[in-house]
Amino acid sequence: MCTRCRNRGGANAPELNTMLWLYIHFPALQLDSLPTAPNETPCPRAIVCERHFTVLQLNTEAEASGLHLGMGMALACSLNRELQVLPFQSNFGPERLREIAHLLYPLSADISIFEPDGLLLKASSMLRYHGGLTPYWQAITAHLNNEGLRHSAATGLRPLSARVVARHGDTCIEDDNHWLQHHWQILPLHAADFASRPLNDLQRLGLKSLAKLCALPRSELADRLDNTSLTYLQKLTGEKPHPVRFFTPPERFGHYRELPCEIETTDALLPPLTVTVQSLQRFLQSRAQVTDALQLTLHLRAQESIVLNIHAGGGEDSAKLWQGLIELKLESLALNAAIYAYTLSANRSFNREQKNQDLFCNQNAELTPAQLLARLQAKLGSEAIKQTLLCNDFRPGVHPGHIKPTQKLTALTPHSLRPSVLLRHPKATAEPLVLVHGPERIVTGWWDQQTLSRDYFVARNRAGRWLWVYKPLSPPDKNWYIHGYFC
Repeated sequence: MCTRCRNRGGANAPELNTMLWLYIHFPALQLDSLPTAPNETPCPRAIVCERHFTVLQLNTEAEASGLHLGMGMALACSLNRELQVLPFQSNFGPERLREIAHLLYPLSADISIFEPDGLLLKASSMLRYHGGLTPYWQAITAHLNNEGLRHSAATGLRPLSARVVARHGDTCIEDDNHWLQHHWQILPLHAADFASRPLNDLQRLGLKSLAKLCALPRSELADRLDNTSLTYLQKLTGEKPHPVRFFTPPERFGHYRELPCEIETTDALLPPLTVTVQSLQRFLQSRAQVTDALQLTLHLRAQESIVLNIHAGGGEDSAKLWQGLIELKLESLALNAAIYAYTLSANRSFNREQKNQDLFCNQNAELTPAQLLARLQAKLGSEAIKQTLLCNDFRPGVHPGHIKPTQKLTALTPHSLRPSVLLRHPKATAEPLVLVHGPERIVTGWWDQQTLSRDYFVARNRAGRWLWVYKPLSPPDKNWYIHGYFC
């Protein structure tokens, strides 16, 4: 493997009108994206093709034990009894590539996805902003290494020439025009993306390198190659342009993820969900946005999918907070079938509101009212949390009902002489009282058959406790009744 990174200056540096492409190849994309527990001991793993039972991807522990790509699954398992074998997921690569493209989008605006295991970046348009090729590549590798993704990469004057070098396993980051023009030609013939039949035909002619192939007249190649292979060679050499379709970031967050194996407990779902929720945080923070609702769909084998709605009061972008809400939601979930995949989506997002806080007030360890409400809803359910509806009614103890906690209440002017504790059922008292304030006559309620006719007083008993008492007017009653206490 060649590892080369050099940024030349002067006459050999690429001009502004020279196209410089960067291709990144991920040889073990599915394997490197598997979630791991913090204290999990690394073990040898392999991704195997279920159709041909051959090894497609290996982690470093498996490679260290002598296993290699292309060998049969039976032979690999016999050489390493601790090998964990996982099936290849054909739809995992494209989805993961879109996640990586979104991760690198702030660093490089023009990105093209080459399914199933590569990304093409237009580097020439970004060198001025990063201060050269080396800082540009260092910024990209920092993000890839943080994701734990093994990769090889190469620059080229054309997309396919950079792809050929990177897929061969070389990491060659170079901006010298002469080197870029000729380095890819020294590679063996099988490094190119020819189909197996035309590749065998060319190898029978004694061709071993791409340079030997490019030296042949095109008239002779036309007799030996089909139209698809000939067009590919013309794009590789630059005789024909290779059309590139650039990636556009999605407006809304939505990730579908198939699990490496079916799981029957929600605890086993938390590690992969952690990775997805971290992607959600990057998605929102890159846009300076928050979301107040997530939808988690659990896809079950031979059963209807389970849809869970998770809410956060005023909107959040923190992966830690959303992870805690999801865990609370999954605690009370009973599974009746195994989960083979899940989808996490945020159907709406909005700009983050800037909040002014006291400079000397440390609230990092405290929950805001919105965060507390979100936790209660995740734990008890959205329908279990309500707030009391306020209304302009003079009758003490009248209960107008409940509304959703997220609904705003109409501001009312509170009465200054109302107790903080109101009894549900007033109780008669015969103890001596000292009347301090009153009377306040309340005669109302004739419109709903809940008439009220009383004289209310603020009083104090012998123990020094402040009471809210009344004496009925209709029907007349000489007794005093305690309706509340002032605390």
